Amino acid sequence: AEDLSYVGTQTADLVTVAQAMHFMDLGRFYPEVERVLKPGGSFVSYGYGLSVLGDQRAEEALHHFYKGVLGQYWTEERNKVVEHYQGFSLPFPEWRRNDSLKMKRTWSVDELIGYLSSWTAWHEYLLEHPNSDAMEELRQRLKQLYRTGAGEGETERPVHVFWPVFMLMGHKPVL
Repeated sequence: AEDLSYVGTQTADLVTVAQAMHFMDLGRFYPEVERVLKPGGSFVSYGYGLSVLGDQRAEEALHHFYKGVLGQYWTEERNKVVEHYQGFSLPFPEWRRNDSLKMKRTWSVDELIGYLSSWTAWHEYLLEHPNSDAMEELRQRLKQLYRTGAGEGETERPVHVFWPVFMLMGHKPVL
């Protein structure tokens, strides 16, 4: 990702990085960004933090799963994302961050579980615990929390999921 040799010098108006700077060698990448950007060109890096649920008890169940079950399986790099790239800077004299954005999805419990099943830490956990019921236990707990009504009239409330979005933005000075 740090190698932009296939891009000509001062040919790009915009360079973006989505949810990946925590894996990059910025000492190699930033000089390449400066090389390929036209004067006045922009660089934007963005990502999203931990999902937040609109229900306190569901949030507690998710937090237990994230920290209690998967905690040791998250990489050190992932913590940089959770911290919204605090401590990162850009190689431009005037750059800024924007932490005011949010993504929102309205899902069923099963859709949320599908998302959680994509987490790298979950896959690492399964390598050591291939017969784990942890995800199914979380699914059942969430279904219980989002259940409304009883018997034949029982339904599932939608799950409102929010992610804080953070952006680091800078411009190459105009010569």
